Amino acid sequence: MVTPETSDATQDGNTISGPLTLTIEHLTGPARENLGDSASLASERMMRIIQIGADCRPDEAPVHFVFTGDFIQSVKTRLGEGSSYDTQRGANSTIARTMRRDDEGYDIIYDAAFLFSLAQDPPEDIAALDAVLDHVAAHEPQHVAMAWTRTDAEHFQDLVTLEPVPRRFRKSMAIVIEEYRCERAANKIAPSASTRASAFHADIAHFRDSLNASLAICNSDISTALFIAMTAVSELWKAMGYLAAEVATVDDGQPPTEPDSSIQGWEPYVGEIWPVVRQILALAPPANEPTTAQHLATVTELLCKAVSYWMPTIGILYDYDEQLDESCYWTRPSF
Repeated sequence: MVTPETSDATQDGNTISGPLTLTIEHLTGPARENLGDSASLASERMMRIIQIGADCRPDEAPVHFVFTGDFIQSVKTRLGEGSSYDTQRGANSTIARTMRRDDEGYDIIYDAAFLFSLAQDPPEDIAALDAVLDHVAAHEPQHVAMAWTRTDAEHFQDLVTLEPVPRRFRKSMAIVIEEYRCERAANKIAPSASTRASAFHADIAHFRDSLNASLAICNSDISTALFIAMTAVSELWKAMGYLAAEVATVDDGQPPTEPDSSIQGWEPYVGEIWPVVRQILALAPPANEPTTAQHLATVTELLCKAVSYWMPTIGILYDYDEQLDESCYWTRPSF
């Protein structure tokens, strides 16, 4: 069991000595007191997150666990002056982020609001939140493990050698692969209480809404329209990556249920490409299994070719030439 010892106080919280450190930021008053009470549910959850993280990260990697009452501000502070950040990820939102530090360590930042439950909350709701937190705790240190072995997206995305259009997607598809690998590892350690399959209808709905929003302004503001469309594509493919990781996980010897292909929007936007995405991502091992940056670059190339093939089939003609000039045409009256 990880038992951090309180040492030097910082302006916003107490930092704990040793190879793992804990900082509490932007929390004051009763919330801070509750988190400092070792018998409280919030404190138990925090320590369990640290324990899972300690078990998942490479032994040599310095990891700093940060629990914050202002998640966006804590991330923006580390990103630097003038940076922007929000927690929306397509139809979903994020409650944790792993960030590299200047001293070669890693900050894993958690939104402390999710540590707290009300006394009147039903036991099943408390248990479900526990499972979500455990899953996130198992997911985030996988980013550290990949960075430590130089197999994270940053180390393989630019090894991709393709024509301009498919290569344009290398960074977003590398992130799809990184998140898929994290989820493969985390699903084996602490399966989430909420499945991606049960929420995938919202991912498709958000994707369609975003494309309709981009279509509405494509004649008046092509730059913004293109940004909205490309962001929507990236988020939907990341959602497919999470879904593929879920489907790839075997529970008690039985494969999970395939996603519901009858949900609105599945056939026109996902149905044809889904088996291809699954097969390609299956070539990438879980984050806690060995691989090489070159192998992951090869997988990224396959995924880039798949997304560049898929876009015209769903109504977006995109071009990106050697001079880095972009053009885009929407071929449907609506999505």
